[in-house]
Amino acid sequence: MKKVGAILSAFFDEATMQKAEAYSVLFGSWESLTAQCGLASAAAHSRIATFEHGMLLVEAEHPAWVNLLQTKQRELLEKVRARFADLGISGISFRLMKPDPYGASL
Repeated sequence: MKKVGAILSAFFDEATMQKAEAYSVLFGSWESLTAQCGLASAAAHSRIATFEHGMLLVEAEHPAWVNLLQTKQRELLEKVRARFADLGISGISFRLMKPDPYGASL
């Protein structure tokens, strides 16, 4: 049985695979990035929603969390850019998380 990585590498070139791995690490690093900015508690109430056209979009459960994250926006962006320089992150924005119709939370 082949591993998933071996199967995917047959379809994508090495550069694409490396970028995909970097995206995966980026999305998984939100907790550590917020902690580095003194916002460790915010990680449980927010998440990286998307990364498109150089913009990182973060969703938060409540307007208060959005506001708190916005106070550290510049610092968060600096940390993200330093850690993920190859991804070309140009900005970060925040929005209120849409309610889950099934009642699940983060």
